[in-house]
Amino acid sequence: MSLSLGPFITCFLCTNILCIILHYLIYKKKIFFDKSLRFIFWIIGIILLRMVLPFNFPFTYTSYSDNILPKIVDFIYYKLQHGKIMILDIGLIIWGIGSIFQIIIMIRSNIRLRGYVKNHVISMENPIAEEIIDIVQNELLFEKIEVAVLPEFVSPAIIGIKQPILIISEKYCFSRQELKLVCEHEINHYIKGDLILMAIINIVSCIQWWNPVIHFLKEELILALELSNDLQIIENQSDAEKIEYAELILKIAKEKEYFKTIDRSFVTCFVGKNKTNLKTRIDYILKKNEKKKSVVYIINILMISVMLLSVFWVPEATHPIDPDNQENSIEMSPQNTYFLKKREGYQIFVNNKLWGEVKEIPDGLENIPIRKSVRH
Repeated sequence: MSLSLGPFITCFLCTNILCIILHYLIYKKKIFFDKSLRFIFWIIGIILLRMVLPFNFPFTYTSYSDNILPKIVDFIYYKLQHGKIMILDIGLIIWGIGSIFQIIIMIRSNIRLRGYVKNHVISMENPIAEEIIDIVQNELLFEKIEVAVLPEFVSPAIIGIKQPILIISEKYCFSRQELKLVCEHEINHYIKGDLILMAIINIVSCIQWWNPVIHFLKEELILALELSNDLQIIENQSDAEKIEYAELILKIAKEKEYFKTIDRSFVTCFVGKNKTNLKTRIDYILKKNEKKKSVVYIINILMISVMLLSVFWVPEATHPIDPDNQENSIEMSPQNTYFLKKREGYQIFVNNKLWGEVKEIPDGLENIPIRKSVRH
């Protein structure tokens, strides 16, 4: 693997495409987020993981730019202070410090929130816990869970990728039916792996803290996950039951307090802080939803294409060379260069002339063709 400008461009492009797709699904087409679209969340997860690893892989296809990218490369390799430091060095230092700072905040938030929640986990003999466990195990058929009852007006939530803890506020007076809806919503998040996706998007947003598109994508993904859960719960409900479910969301939203640590924590909340998201959820619950199979097929194909693009394609400049050394350098590309495999190492031929020998193929030249020597 090698680090270069190409994978960053690929990741940035795919991030923008994801934002456009999610925005289109949520606000334009208002697609029903049922099981036929559920797997797109995991495609998004794969693309997000690619953003954590912005490297050229040996199997990636590289397309070369002769105009735009060489100018960008020349700029970022431009040396300041009499050639002592490049613009690229300054950018990487700022990026690295910012990423470390953001990751420390994220880890600290998760530790603090989990520690606070753990201190409020109640025994199964408690009436609240007993009722929740009865609903979860006997009605929802989910066996392993802990219950934490917090003294604040907080939104019901679930935390814990390995050991789930259901968070409930002691100040809400839920009926048994309301409690069942809350438990079903949060447990669905856990079963479908939404907590893992939340962890991935939080890590990516820490590493790419400078990228506003990532933070917008995070908000869109959170909303999409909530819509998916809401619509699964109301799929077989009557209109009256849908209204009751919408009223439950509003009931919690009116009185809940907000924990700032939740912003960077691996947790899903029944009601978040974004009022626009709340309005969109209510609109989805109360309106008549129709499945549009043709659009679903197109979106599925498009998402798979974006995933393949993020993994298997990167753009590169044709001559990513330090400007100070361009006069003494040779431009290498798959069109004019090849490696000749020898018993030990490789010979490098540029324009059919022997240029030198190497023991291993250097980083960044994995796409140069390799030929085998022929014995006569």
